[in-house]
Amino acid sequence: MINSALLALSMMVSIEPLPFEQINNPIVLEHKCQNVSINEWQNIPKSNLSKAVSHIGQVCNESLDYIKPFLISKNIQFDDLALKARISLLNYQGFRSLNDNLRFTFGNKVYDESGKLLPQIGQYHYATKTIFLDNQVFYDSQSFNAQFARVLSHEIFHAVLKQNNLLEQLPNKKKKKKFALEFEEYVETKRLAKLFQ
Repeated sequence: MINSALLALSMMVSIEPLPFEQINNPIVLEHKCQNVSINEWQNIPKSNLSKAVSHIGQVCNESLDYIKPFLISKNIQFDDLALKARISLLNYQGFRSLNDNLRFTFGNKVYDESGKLLPQIGQYHYATKTIFLDNQVFYDSQSFNAQFARVLSHEIFHAVLKQNNLLEQLPNKKKKKKFALEFEEYVETKRLAKLFQ
């Protein structure tokens, strides 16, 4: 009885997808993101799936394209940049969701100035090389969710910095969140510029 309870608890607090939560055939992205796969997708869309996957791949490849010039502009030294990651697309709230405090007991926590825990919209987990995101690729109207793209770019940036040992070059490692936000703004500027070309 005790062993069963401990097993159940260990499953609830596992940050990684449980066997029954994993996609049978992980969705592998293309081009520069060929080492990135979607391994978990809660409420996977029955329609527009290929459109959603294509958009995720586009955002991933676009982010990698922009990382190099951004790092150069910040005087960060690097040779080549590699990215290998898994993506889990989760419900915003509920059991085993992005904001399930049991699942993310040991995940990154963000607090406001008053000390209140803020809800998660995405995070990169270093140990498992997994990017966790809200699964809202689309708005209700089926147009692409701009926040989803911004957060995915943000977390890809964290992953690239960590996997390529670039965090050591930051003047203050505690500012890595701010640095990722600067990259997020940089990418958004580039995206807007494309619209007006």
